[in-house]
Amino acid sequence: MAGALANEGDAAVTGSTFTKNSSGEYGGAIYAYDDDESFAVTGSGFYQNTASEDGGGIDNEDYYTTFTGGAFTGNTAEYGGGIYNYDDLTVTGATFRQNTSYEGGGIYNEWYLTLDGATIRQNQDEWGGGIYNDDETVAVTDGVIDGNTATSGGGGIYNYDDGTVTLTTTSVVSNHPDNCEPVNTISGCAD
Repeated sequence: MAGALANEGDAAVTGSTFTKNSSGEYGGAIYAYDDDESFAVTGSGFYQNTASEDGGGIDNEDYYTTFTGGAFTGNTAEYGGGIYNYDDLTVTGATFRQNTSYEGGGIYNEWYLTLDGATIRQNQDEWGGGIYNDDETVAVTDGVIDGNTATSGGGGIYNYDDGTVTLTTTSVVSNHPDNCEPVNTISGCAD
């Protein structure tokens, strides 16, 4: 499953670097899965990891996961170049840069995602260069989402179906071909 670490239980990773790991399925570097446990990653870097399906850096399917500080750079997956989230994830002060995927170059969200002080820059894919929100909930505070590219739509953020994205003191600018798609589904995001 995971290229470097598969976690099923309470665990913490601090000050670690994950580089050029590869998974044939989930989590190029880390695959976290257990609905009843918590997982914390602090001050760690994820560089050039690859997953054939979900989460080039991390595939999170753990109930309470926190990622604090650190960076996701140059990771690749089908869904979620940096992170694929399918549970409850809080990211604080992290950078997502130059990650690639089919959907969600920086992050693919399919549950509850909270971003605080994150920078999502120069990621690319077909849909949702920075973030792809799949009919779920994303809250971004004090963030920067810029310079991301999607070949079809949602250069900064693609908000699928009835998803909810809340932006608070967050800049979504200079993404291509647009900042947010569908138009007018995200308050505070203008093209």
